[in-house]
Amino acid sequence: MTSFPFVIWHTKDAPEPVRFAASELASYLERMTGQAIGTQRASDGTLTSLELRGGPAERTPIGPTSVVTELASRVRPLPPRLATTPGPDAFLWRTGDGEVTIAGTNPRSVLFGIYDLLEELGCRFFGASPDDEVVPRLTDQPFTGKRERFEQATFLFRERHFLEWIDPETTRREIDYAAKRRMNGFSFHIEDFAPDPAAWQIVLDELVPEVARRGLMPGLGEHGGYPLWLPPERYAAEHPEWYAEIDGRRVGSFRGQGRYQFCTENPEALATFLDNMEAFLRAHPAIQIMHIAPEDAGRWCECARCAAIPVSDRYLRIGNAIAERVHRVRPDAWVTHLVYANHAELPVRERPSPHLNVSFVPFGRDYSYPFVDPRANLRFSGHPWSLDLVEAWARLCRETGAGFVEHTKAFRLRWITFRLLPLPHWEADLRWWRDLGAAGFNAPQEGEGWWVKHLNAYVLARLMWNLDRPATTLLDDYFARYWDGIGTEVREIYQAIAAALPNLSYAHNQPAMLANRSPGVRLPPEEQWAPDAAYLEQAIARLTEVSQQVSRLREGSKVAPVVGRRLAKLADAIDGARASLAVSLGIRRFLLARGTPRAAEAAAEARITHDRFVALQTPERLAAGTLWTGRWRRDETFAAWERAANATPR
Repeated sequence: MTSFPFVIWHTKDAPEPVRFAASELASYLERMTGQAIGTQRASDGTLTSLELRGGPAERTPIGPTSVVTELASRVRPLPPRLATTPGPDAFLWRTGDGEVTIAGTNPRSVLFGIYDLLEELGCRFFGASPDDEVVPRLTDQPFTGKRERFEQATFLFRERHFLEWIDPETTRREIDYAAKRRMNGFSFHIEDFAPDPAAWQIVLDELVPEVARRGLMPGLGEHGGYPLWLPPERYAAEHPEWYAEIDGRRVGSFRGQGRYQFCTENPEALATFLDNMEAFLRAHPAIQIMHIAPEDAGRWCECARCAAIPVSDRYLRIGNAIAERVHRVRPDAWVTHLVYANHAELPVRERPSPHLNVSFVPFGRDYSYPFVDPRANLRFSGHPWSLDLVEAWARLCRETGAGFVEHTKAFRLRWITFRLLPLPHWEADLRWWRDLGAAGFNAPQEGEGWWVKHLNAYVLARLMWNLDRPATTLLDDYFARYWDGIGTEVREIYQAIAAALPNLSYAHNQPAMLANRSPGVRLPPEEQWAPDAAYLEQAIARLTEVSQQVSRLREGSKVAPVVGRRLAKLADAIDGARASLAVSLGIRRFLLARGTPRAAEAAAEARITHDRFVALQTPERLAAGTLWTGRWRRDETFAAWERAANATPR
């Protein structure tokens, strides 16, 4: 390509995300063209602060274009309460005669427009590492032809809720990838980070600014907020009455034999909690999402003052109080109220504030069936829900002007199964939520196992952005570009993995049916031990065949080096899945053998599978994201089983 001095212009007062967008466009164009691409400030009056213009260096912008006004005329109007937060995410870009103009409705939308423009030139951002990007070399000068695209997000709220991390650097890449997937919020799970002062400081001082730098809404959320702003080590000795009364006594903590909430009807306790939360919010002004939930399935206070009020009303009362206090301090913040577990029922008297956004959790989902199919609801006793309850909450929110979203588990594949293809039925599910009037989704996903989940996360995020583009189109593009030269073969491998693990019910397939934080192993119901063992035996045998298929493909294919590295990660991911599923199988075989002469042998075999999987959990594999279950070890549990088995009479 002949040399062409090219410049990206922005205004001198452009917000940081717009300047970041300019640097991103320049960086990728340099990689694609081999030319040096600069960024410059435009003269006053030639651009708006939410606009970028690129062109030959000698063509300095001399006046406004029609792109900004045309964008404004095309944007679909939003309900007033949503017009500011999150606001419409939309962009318009136009090329021609070697020039390009990009405008957005807000700073992050300018960045989204940049990524869309780069995709038009052949780039793809499939995952959170450089090897997961596709960046072609251009042989012709870009932007010579006349093209344009306007897009506006189907769903207004698209939050990536971030749980257990690998390390800060991997998390930075996850933040970058969330922007490239066009998510508009990135929240950190309080319970996973706040208990570790060093990790919490990194989140607040280093990672929240990375989210804000891209124009995404930084957030904090879910379980852990109650202890954070009413810490028992600070208050319980002097004010035991601020904490839950359980079975006739004050527990003075949020943890004990289980989890507990605080005494939310105690006015001093609530006022102190809100004051501490407000002080935190003032100290960290970048935070825009406050997703403060009760302790996970924790028991509620049983004192005389609390017991007279239904739990759903007590919880909504504190949710409204949080929303009103946050709104007073930060009118542009998004406050989430998590409807889940033992606080899922409709309130009797309390009504959601217009400043609140109700997030319904259809926990216990079986993704083998569409959302509206009764078989999709596993009806876990700890979290009863129904379509009628979802629709009733949606109606209540419409009546009061509150927001309504889904807390989806579709991103969180560690709790579903080892799966490389996107979950089925999700496109139809999204249409159901859209027709219900849902404003969007908050989507939790661990940092662990991120590569295994990358295609699922990519497709679901892009459907949240544009539900009119079929998932099949996204998949065809993925296999053609990411697996360049072997797309058909790899697609068959992905389909074979899906066939090997057809059970898509939540909280069933992972090694010990629990999150990594838990110190023990929560045993599955006894009636499942034998069927689970048979299922796992067959799944492991099928995955072994798939592993051999991948080995043959690696030996017999001549592919680009980057595709070869992706194949190596695929092989590693399958090996890790076999090892983790072998732990599940070993546990069930031991459970079936307990109390029999074979108990000691079964315990020893289970220990071997445990230790083999633990040995795979190297820093390199964890950072590569190929272990779908992430870090997992239960030495004390397995040692106790071995002791009990060896003591069994033979």
